[in-house]
Amino acid sequence: MDNYKLLRKKIVKKEAKLCIIGLGYVGLPLAAAFAKKGYFVYGLDTSASRINKLRRGIRYIVDVDPKEVSLLIKRNHFCPTTEGKILEEADVIIVCVPTPLRKVKIPDVSYIIAAAKTIKKHMRRGQLIILESTSYPATTREVVLPILRSSGLKEKKDFFLCFSPERVNPGDKKFPLTKIPKIIGGISQKSSWLAKDLYSVIIKKVFVVSSPEVAETSKLLENTFRLVNIALANEFAMVCNKLGIKLREVIEAAKTKPFGFMPFYPGPGVGGHCLAGRESVLVRDEKGVCSVRFLNELFEAVKSHGYQKYDFKGIKFLKPKNFKILSFDLQRAKPIFKDIKLLTRRKVNEEVYKITTEGNRKVIVTDKHPMIVKTDSGFAFKWAKELKEKEEIPFALGLPSSKPGLSEIDVIKEIKKSFLSRRVRVKSKYFDWRKYRLQIKKLGIKSEDIHDYIRGNYLPLKYFIAAEKNNYFKISHDKLFLCSGRGPSYSEFPAVITLDNDFWRFIGYYLSEGCITRDKSLRVRITFNSDEKEYIDDVFRILDKKGIKYSSYKSKRWNSFHIKISSNVLGFIIKDVLSCGINSYTMRIPDILFSQALKCKIELLKGVLRGDGGIDIFIGRRKYLKNGKEYNHQHNTADVNYYSISDILFHQIVYLLQSIFIVPSFKKRDNLLLINGYEQMRKVDNFFLGDKRAKLRKYFDSRIKNIPLKNFSLYNNFFTARIKKIERVKTDYVYSAEVADTNTFVTSYGMIVHNCIPADPMYLSWKAKKLGFKTKMIDLAAYINHFMPTYVIERVKELLKKSSKNIKKAKILILGVTYKKDVKDLRESPSLDIIDMLQNEKIKVDYFDPLIPYLNIKNIKLKSVNLTKTSIKKYDCLILITDHTKVDYKFIQKNARLIFDTRNVYKKRFDNVIVL
Repeated sequence: MDNYKLLRKKIVKKEAKLCIIGLGYVGLPLAAAFAKKGYFVYGLDTSASRINKLRRGIRYIVDVDPKEVSLLIKRNHFCPTTEGKILEEADVIIVCVPTPLRKVKIPDVSYIIAAAKTIKKHMRRGQLIILESTSYPATTREVVLPILRSSGLKEKKDFFLCFSPERVNPGDKKFPLTKIPKIIGGISQKSSWLAKDLYSVIIKKVFVVSSPEVAETSKLLENTFRLVNIALANEFAMVCNKLGIKLREVIEAAKTKPFGFMPFYPGPGVGGHCLAGRESVLVRDEKGVCSVRFLNELFEAVKSHGYQKYDFKGIKFLKPKNFKILSFDLQRAKPIFKDIKLLTRRKVNEEVYKITTEGNRKVIVTDKHPMIVKTDSGFAFKWAKELKEKEEIPFALGLPSSKPGLSEIDVIKEIKKSFLSRRVRVKSKYFDWRKYRLQIKKLGIKSEDIHDYIRGNYLPLKYFIAAEKNNYFKISHDKLFLCSGRGPSYSEFPAVITLDNDFWRFIGYYLSEGCITRDKSLRVRITFNSDEKEYIDDVFRILDKKGIKYSSYKSKRWNSFHIKISSNVLGFIIKDVLSCGINSYTMRIPDILFSQALKCKIELLKGVLRGDGGIDIFIGRRKYLKNGKEYNHQHNTADVNYYSISDILFHQIVYLLQSIFIVPSFKKRDNLLLINGYEQMRKVDNFFLGDKRAKLRKYFDSRIKNIPLKNFSLYNNFFTARIKKIERVKTDYVYSAEVADTNTFVTSYGMIVHNCIPADPMYLSWKAKKLGFKTKMIDLAAYINHFMPTYVIERVKELLKKSSKNIKKAKILILGVTYKKDVKDLRESPSLDIIDMLQNEKIKVDYFDPLIPYLNIKNIKLKSVNLTKTSIKKYDCLILITDHTKVDYKFIQKNARLIFDTRNVYKKRFDNVIVL
């Protein structure tokens, strides 16, 4: 008998052993229902606390009587356990694990993946696996099936797989589990038939569809229908409040229509999380120019490039035009530039999370910012507050290929609108201005002035520009040079600067050892230690080759060597055209470098590290203790260290190093990095000259063996670093970005993070984006629902103000804090946002919830109060958030001063009850 027939026989005869993975509000009722019908059911859960409660007869799920569970265990129909090995005995495995992260635009299927991997370890022939967890379309086929197949067993022949969405409504006595029709979509027909035979034992109506994708999408349609209609009711609640009418009365009137209408009532929200403003990103504008920006600077910079702006509830939204951000394609594991769809900024009062990895890479994010972690099977997503030490965070390496950047700077074009246009003269070594006498006369210049110009063989730049504008002559600018000053202060400068390797290395020297001062003219100064002769000679060679005049002198007192270029033109190019800064505090790499060839980036790094980079080596024996034993071994170590007082320059250097696949580590001191490890030191060997190069040569010659670095793991196009520390810190404003397609972006130190736009996710919306379709209704509904907690607080303030109560002195009681009624689940509960916002405004707030005795989450540390006549009366307002079944709301109404009902619990009108 084949596996299908044998398993079907076991199911029909109730001889099949079942295992339910996940004993929450979905899994436990399912386990109890099958056990009561005569099946032997294992209940597998990672929570030892849950298993202990089940064995001790303690209720934690409203729909399941603990006495029934105790009886089923006693009769050997149900066995709750944390031991995964029992999966080997199960004929049917049903996965009911959570799929959290409701506030990011990509589903977290890590629990599903973990369950599938556990199943794979214990799989055998003749098993039916059913997934009930809500997820995006194709999860069963694209996520679960490949993991199960990797066991070596074949679907349809050795095992069977299908999706059957959970549709439980906890606490609903009218529609318990057994009365809710079941949808089944199998990978194969045989899978569907087996699942139908199984579920038909406990559920009257079982509806089979053609595929798992249909079943998965049907569940999302149900949830989306509710999401959209609640959003509509929420918006109507706001409008009705402005109109001075009761929404409930409006709904009751609309309900009288016998067709085409279904009532939905408003609620406090069906569920923004961002990064600190000093986190950096790499962006590219419409001209293809790349720049490293801090998020707060990017927010302001977008305003000068065209944008749409709107504000909502204290959050500022910008929709940039033609801005891309460095992103990371997780599927193809490669960096890529993607459009920025939206930027937001908001003020925060709560503490945020500072995450530090090994190698001291840091990022500051809000508690529910979606973070990406590396797992054995790829990448998973977690809220920042859910991260744990030793989890691995990914960082990007390399940069996407781009069109060739500028190859030269036409100095005349750059300075023609500046103050220099009246101070600079144009000369040429290839022709005599006498040749253009007639054309110059057309400019209306006095004859005696023309005579002086011809005799001096120059033309003032302002007249040159006017002649070009009127097409009097056309002279290639690369045959010209610009001069200023006279006598000892005379200087020349090429009219066209070639952006070659020498030029970028010179800019590197300037960024590390230079500054600009102003005397009679702008003066570019570069200062080295007098012993760094190789670098001094290199700068001389570059300036001579470019035809730039300079002077130099040595300070005997400070053992320093100074190179001075008195040139308004060079000063203007460095300061105003390239925006390099004028001193160590303001230094930054020109944006155009990031679009240059790889060789140009390396040459700039050479100049920077030659100036500000140090090399430390140790060659000798070193004693150390390991596992209580003392060792004395030969040690050969070396590192390149670099420090900059300019925050932006430091971040730019990090991006550049990682773009050429050099992974630095960082000291505790801000803006100090190290490059170490034999392979990495080889990459920077030719960056240095003189004594520094000699040190590296000594290190290489003395090497005994190559010891791999331990603070990161290297992959293609990215590396990972383990989390070392997670701290709570304060910040003022936080910023977010929504990125097209990939929903990721690269931030400080190259860290890859997920979108942080505050929107309630829909798995269908995410999957649609992957297929190139942008959902609008879903996202708009999520947007409205997200801001309902803020609206609830504003309404409460208005109500208290009408009763002449100062909100700052008011006492507020929250009734119900769980996400759903009668379910002990706090994930995405709007009550947490409401409590948090009230506490941030220094307003006294307590809560009551029979399912949650203590709150210790999101900066909230409270104990549920007891409801008595006296305790209820001391509160100025009770906000009803979650309407649990076993709460006496009539008793509460009789004793409360004011109730703001966000759940439409009170159907009758009471003077002390205001319904949302």
